[in-house]
Amino acid sequence: MIKLVLFAFCLLIMQTVLTYLQSVNYYKRLNLLKTKGIIGIGNRKGRIAAGSILIMVSNKDGIIVDCEEMKGRTVFSRFKKANQYVGMSVCALKTFHQKNKKYKKSSMAIAIQSIEEQLIN
Repeated sequence: MIKLVLFAFCLLIMQTVLTYLQSVNYYKRLNLLKTKGIIGIGNRKGRIAAGSILIMVSNKDGIIVDCEEMKGRTVFSRFKKANQYVGMSVCALKTFHQKNKKYKKSSMAIAIQSIEEQLIN
């Protein structure tokens, strides 16, 4: 019985360390991208499907300058470039993706809304 408790405790410690490393990666990417322009961050929690975090960077004209996305179910997920959105305007991207029924709950919708709010102000 004590071996089972020690094993569970070791797993808990390992999960804590890996979660910490993932959050360090998140803040490192965020600070790097902040220097490029206006930041929009969107996240979607997945229950069965993988969750995602999307960080979009826009210039003052509303053009996407950089975009990175982290998808996955585990703490081993890392950010990857999403170059398919670079160069598109925020309005065009929103119009293009509004046709999708799942768009309103997506991480992209939240990131685009965040950028739009900052562009208005």
